[in-house]
Amino acid sequence: MTKSLRFTLGAGLLLAGLLSGCRSGAGDPSSHWNIDSVDNRIVKHFTGYRGPMDGSYLEYQDQKKRDIGKTLRRHFLNDNPDNPFEVDDPDRYEARSPYGPLPDPVHWFNVESIFMGAIASGWSGTFVPIPLDSVLALFSEGGTGEFYDSMTGDWEPITNRPPSVSSFRVKHR
Repeated sequence: MTKSLRFTLGAGLLLAGLLSGCRSGAGDPSSHWNIDSVDNRIVKHFTGYRGPMDGSYLEYQDQKKRDIGKTLRRHFLNDNPDNPFEVDDPDRYEARSPYGPLPDPVHWFNVESIFMGAIASGWSGTFVPIPLDSVLALFSEGGTGEFYDSMTGDWEPITNRPPSVSSFRVKHR
């Protein structure tokens, strides 16, 4: 390969690298062509959280933990709270406790932390349960305040009940 061909290829690769970093779209984080959308896509890829669709991350991670608990109940205890032929489960509509380990440490750590602890024990040799979703929720909007309130005991339960029938309205009427 001659020197001029190597120079041309090197300059072409450098130019391609520079042009691939160009930004199109002016500040639209939903556009995948925009560098501002990278952090949202990384969070969605690793946690499954879709900001505008799932609401706050605190609600999302709480619902995710409830869904994991319901799945484990179905498979290991043969107890399905959605089955109309079984007794209704009052815990289904229980108010969400504030985000933090003190009111309910089992719910805060959840099964996910056991799996993360098993992965960490493979690396380090010691089992340390890491509640990844709970730690990420600490840094989300409102997470620090709820965490502090749960540690001091200054909290009120957050209702998780479905809306009443009177709050519905008929469209196109």
